[in-house]
Amino acid sequence: MSFVLDKSHIHKIVQHRLVLVPRHYKNLFPKVLRQTPPQWVSIFNDQLLALVFVSKNDLKRISEYKNMNYLPFPGLYTTKTKTPAAFKMERSRFIVVENIKVKNSVAYSIGPDSTFIIIDHSQILTVPNIGKIEYIVPLAYFVSFGDDITPESVYDHLDDLIAYSVKNWRQSYGERRH
Repeated sequence: MSFVLDKSHIHKIVQHRLVLVPRHYKNLFPKVLRQTPPQWVSIFNDQLLALVFVSKNDLKRISEYKNMNYLPFPGLYTTKTKTPAAFKMERSRFIVVENIKVKNSVAYSIGPDSTFIIIDHSQILTVPNIGKIEYIVPLAYFVSFGDDITPESVYDHLDDLIAYSVKNWRQSYGERRH
C-alpha cells in the first residue's frame, strides 16, 4: 500500500467542519482553530494520516526541524508497535486525550484501525544534535490504517472524527450554560 495525500479533500473537510461555521459555534472551538485561517500540518505515511493544528510560531519550528531532517513533532508518535510509549492506540475509536504532558518518552504508539484526538499535549524530550525539545500540540486528529480504515475510507473517518469533536465542544458548551 502506498498512501497518497489528497490535500484538497482535507481542505474541504476543514472548511466544512471547522471554518465555515457560525461564529457562536466557532467560539466553542480550541483557540488554535480561531486563527484566521487555522494553520495545520498533515502527517501521513502508509500507516496513518494525522492533521495537526498549529500556531504560526509552530510552523517556524517545524520548518527548522525539517531543514535538519527531523520529524515535525519528535517523540509524539510511533507506528512501530514494539517501541515503548506512554499510550498505545490500537483498534481504538473516537478517543480524546486532553492536557497530557509526556517527558522523555514517545507519547503514542499507534496500531491499526484507530481514530483519536489530542488536545493541549505537551511533549518534552532530549534529542541528539538538538538537545532539549519542548512543544505543545494544541489539537491533532489521528487516523490509522488497518482492516477497517483504508486509504479509500480514511477521509470519511477523518471527517467523522472532526464532526465528533465539534459535537463534543457544542455539548460541553450546553452543559456549562445550564
